[in-house]
Amino acid sequence: MAEKFPTRDPRDLSDYLFDWTDFLTDQANGDVAVIETATVEIVDGDGSLEMTGTLVGPHSVVADLEGGTVGKTYTLACEVTLVDGRRFNRSAKVSVKDL
Repeated sequence: MAEKFPTRDPRDLSDYLFDWTDFLTDQANGDVAVIETATVEIVDGDGSLEMTGTLVGPHSVVADLEGGTVGKTYTLACEVTLVDGRRFNRSAKVSVKDL
């Protein structure tokens, strides 16, 4: 099941955070794995929602979004590769509405 981001207005230029901290924390010893690379893509776009940039931190990925069609829900897919080579994928949904 995909995570749900807050509803956005199509006029917004806003950040959406994929926080991997809890997922990457080793519950046994508290060590936290580090993200080496990441990609975010709009899976079911209609061309009106645009990703204007991404920022990759050690434990999170931020996607900057702009636009979107009122009444449409989009799915964002985030894939991270850790420094040890492991890869993980998560998705999140964001709805567009006049706010």
